[in-house]
Amino acid sequence: MIAGGGIITWIFLTDGVRDAAYQLSREIEPLYLEQIGGLNAQEIGLVWSIFSIAMLATPVISGKLSDRYGERVPISAGFFLIFVAFSIFLNVTGFVPFAIVWTIFGLGVGLLSPAYSSLISKVVPHNR
Repeated sequence: MIAGGGIITWIFLTDGVRDAAYQLSREIEPLYLEQIGGLNAQEIGLVWSIFSIAMLATPVISGKLSDRYGERVPISAGFFLIFVAFSIFLNVTGFVPFAIVWTIFGLGVGLLSPAYSSLISKVVPHNR
């Protein structure tokens, strides 16, 4: 299904996984970072800033990958980077390791948006 699925399959599959993962993790991340990771409020804000900068660095690359190889490549790469980031996230403490994790996480999320936009543009009829 994943290798041969159509556009609608990819949108529902990947967006559903992404939304579920974000909803399950985003609300408790600050508590985790403070209580288990050992970060203070300023460091938590800084890792989120690092995430945002990393996320802004990848959309152009993602768009080029989508145009050249199709949307599956940046979507798969983005989710792979997010998986790697969460795997590391669960095994580190301290600011520098979390800054690295948030950089990887931001790069992965940044790969997803242009690919999703490209998929949606293929689904929406041209006359609308």
